[in-house]
Amino acid sequence: MNNLRFHILLALCVVLTWGKMSMADGLPLGTNEAQIIGFQASGQGILSETDADGKPIPYSWRLNGKHADVRAPVFELTSFRLEVEIPGREKLVISSPFCQFDQKDRKISSTSPVVLDGQGLRMTGLGYDIFLQDQDVIVVFRQVVSMEFDKENISRLKESRLR
Repeated sequence: MNNLRFHILLALCVVLTWGKMSMADGLPLGTNEAQIIGFQASGQGILSETDADGKPIPYSWRLNGKHADVRAPVFELTSFRLEVEIPGREKLVISSPFCQFDQKDRKISSTSPVVLDGQGLRMTGLGYDIFLQDQDVIVVFRQVVSMEFDKENISRLKESRLR
């Protein structure tokens, strides 16, 4: 699962890293600020775990948003949506109207609403922090507004993981 965590982090940071690379490549950004309108990034990967037959498990991710302000080392994303999908198994979608990514402290934070949709689960909250420590990604909802479970979908998800 570490490979998936890495690619989720990568998806969240693709646009943010672009800003840093552009500055390192010598593009004239003046005060080290840039704006990106209508960003989108996607990719694919293989989980570090295998299925019951020992075959690698592929997944894909897609990140998009309306606007990104780059003020190194802090980046601000507006109206972003991150989708991570394991074909035939599950799909996870995280969306929020705003967040800040502090590249130096490796922390994503926001006081904005957040929605996490997964197979059989929907969680909404107000304010969140995401700590990026080594191979771990720790997500903390400051206030959980609601959690909804779909018993049928959760049962199917458990069965698919047992295969």
